[in-house]
Order: sequence, then structure tokens, then C-alpha cells
Amino acid sequence: MSGALDVAVEPRTRDALAVLAYIYLQFDRAGDAAALFAALARIDRDPTWAECGRCLALVMAGRNAEAREAATRLLQAPVDDTRRCHLLRILARACWNLGLAEEARIHQQAVKKLLAVTVMRRTPTGR
Repeated sequence: MSGALDVAVEPRTRDALAVLAYIYLQFDRAGDAAALFAALARIDRDPTWAECGRCLALVMAGRNAEAREAATRLLQAPVDDTRRCHLLRILARACWNLGLAEEARIHQQAVKKLLAVTVMRRTPTGR
């Protein structure tokens, strides 16, 4: 799902922009964070992390339909359990905000199941 452009961006520059995007989230500038995450997704070889950040920023900016669509699209591809859990929580929140209570509950249940499976995998077996 790499939509990365052939743009030479130093890793430190990319990291600094990512920090700035998270700072935007902390200071109620979610729209700016969403735009920055979208730009980061276009220049990174593995844009999934930036796309997830964008989904969160979209929900925080009140752009719930857009967040729902983006999170649903990201969940169609294989993602690790931690990222899947994060996206499902964002999706549930977007659905709640859109008044889609039943869909939100389904996503919340999926989060609970995924967390339970993850904990069981990490719990030492036996004694």
C-alpha cells in the first residue's frame, strides 16, 4: 500500500515532522495534524503509521465520516495487532460520533477480543 513519492527526506526530518504532527494533536490543531500526517504518508516507504495518525487526527478534528472511511480502508490490509487495535478504537469512536451506535459496539467488541488474544499470547504458559 506504499504510495510513497520518490522524495528524498532525511529520517531525522521525517521524525521531526512526525513529532510536530503529534504536538498539533496535543494543542487542539487536529486539522493541521491530519494534513501533516497525510503528507508524511506520501513520503514514507511504510506509510501505515502516518495513515493511522491521520485517522486519529480526523476524529479529533470532528471529521468522523472521513476517519471512518480511512480506518476501514486501512483495516482491509494486513496490520499488526497493536495497530489493528488502535484503528478499531478510532473506528468505534468515529461511529459513536456519527450516531452509528450498533456499528461502534461491534468495533468495541472486536477491540476487546483482540486485546484478550494479545494478552493470552504474551502470558507465559504452564507454571
